[in-house]
Formats: sequence, C-alpha cells, structure tokens
Amino acid sequence: MQLEALLQAFPKVNLHPPVMEIDLSSLGYKQLRLSMRRDDLIHPIVSGNKLLKLIPHLQAQDILVHIVTCGGTHSNHIHSAAYLAARLGIKCTLVIREGEAFETPTLNDCKAWGAEILHVSRSRFRALREQPQLMQQIDPSACIIPEGGAGREAFLLESNVESYDQILVPVGTGTTAQSFVKYEKPVLGFSSFAYLQKDEPKLTIKPLDSPKRFAEYSMSAMKTAKWLLDTHNILLDPLYTAPSLAAFLKQTQDEPAHILMIHTGGLQSWRSYLKRFAIQIDPHFTRQIKDYIEQLDLGRPATA
Repeated sequence: MQLEALLQAFPKVNLHPPVMEIDLSSLGYKQLRLSMRRDDLIHPIVSGNKLLKLIPHLQAQDILVHIVTCGGTHSNHIHSAAYLAARLGIKCTLVIREGEAFETPTLNDCKAWGAEILHVSRSRFRALREQPQLMQQIDPSACIIPEGGAGREAFLLESNVESYDQILVPVGTGTTAQSFVKYEKPVLGFSSFAYLQKDEPKLTIKPLDSPKRFAEYSMSAMKTAKWLLDTHNILLDPLYTAPSLAAFLKQTQDEPAHILMIHTGGLQSWRSYLKRFAIQIDPHFTRQIKDYIEQLDLGRPATA
C-alpha cells in the first residue's frame, strides 16, 4: 500500500510534529537541556510511534483487505490497528489472551470500530507472539502484524537532530529505538523487559529502576508526569514515556548536554491505569488527566 493512499484516510495526521523545549530549572538543572519531539501530536488516536510502526507493515502489502494482530486488552497497538483498519474500510482481527479483562476502554473502542476479538489460550497466545506467522492461519490473505507492531523498522520521520547530543526513546518492543539509530546519534532507552536491554555503540537500553514489573504503579513516574503537565501542559503516558523520563532524570548529572526525547504517545492507556491505581494517584492529578484525555475524544467514530 502506498503511503499517500494511507495518509488520505487520515486527514488529521501530522508527520511534522513540533519540538518543544522543556525547562528543567525547577528540578535543579542549570546546564542540561531537554527538548521533546511531540509525536503524541501526530494524530489524536493513532498517536506517537503507533502509526509509525504500522506504516511499514501496510506498505509491504500489495492488496490490503484484512489486518490480523495480537496484544493485551489495554494495548496501544491494538487500539491503533483497529482504528486504522476502520478508517481504511478493511477487516481487523485482534487476538487476545484468555484470562484478561474482556471489557476495557481499549477493547470497547476496538469493538465499536468493528474489530473482531478472538480470544485464545495463554499457550496459544505465547506461540503466536513468538511465531507471528502462525496468525496467517486465521486468514492467509491478511496482513499479519506482530504484537506491538514489531517485525519491521518503524517509519522514520524527517528530523533535524544535528544539535542534539543524545536521543531518548521510550522502549516497548524496541522497534522504535532501533529505527532511531539511523539518525547517527547515540540512542538511549529504558525498558522493564530484561531481554530488550543492551549496550551497543549507538543504542543503549537500560532497565527501569522501578517498578520491576511492567505496568505496575511507579511513584517516580507519576511525580514526573504531574510535574510536566503542571509546568508545560504536556501529558506523558503512564507506561513508557513517564517512567522513561523519570529514570533518565534520576540517572543523569547536570552537565552541558542537549537531549531530544521522543514522546511516543499512548495516552489512551491512562483510562485503565487511573481505574487500577485510583487510590495511589492524587485526585487533583486524576482530574487533570481526565480533562486532558477527554479533549482527545479517543472513542470517536472512525468516520469522524
């Protein structure tokens, strides 16, 4: 599928997101500079790196009639895939692991956009995650996209990175961080998953300090997210961007350096996160997040 044809289905897509300076002085930094590329503004729903990871899979298809992919019940990836398929007017099948919540804001949106939800056993889901080609058994003519949009390098936006000393990229599958190596600047990421951690000349992926398990509550991430929303009116997501920025600031000395952080979107995940950790999160911050999310109109009809 040609990129031009794909983008015609998304008139609100902005492939030239702004870069904003983040003032760190209130945190005690006097020399360190941080800029943030607002990839969360690429599109209200298919935001951040979600569309950029889907594009290469779609471009590889001569005929696109059906998307089949897998993920968790709160996954940004399946949310984006379902909306994209609805906008393109094609079929979408989402493979979900049994035992997870069947009713989540994410899945409800996907079903409203016409996606078929296929529940499989944990062992079967594990097999599909490890061998995505097995999903071809669902439909031999379908475009098969591995969990999280992995499997192909993410679509790389044109960006002037010459003035930056390092690029900070939140890590989920590692696909986006790996693609940024092409910018020929040192890339730094943080991940909860040990198997993704690496230390290479152009790409370093470090472990997050806390929590040790993915998607658990992190006080440092919440403090960082609230600080950025209060000071710059930018909302980070709770699973990737907030923990990554919190870890970076904790581990980084105040020295002359200019860092470019990529905001990889994923704000829809706040809806389930706020319910799960309602007791731990400050009520005022919760209200701020809900007001911010409401403006995105995440569950809008795919025709809107």
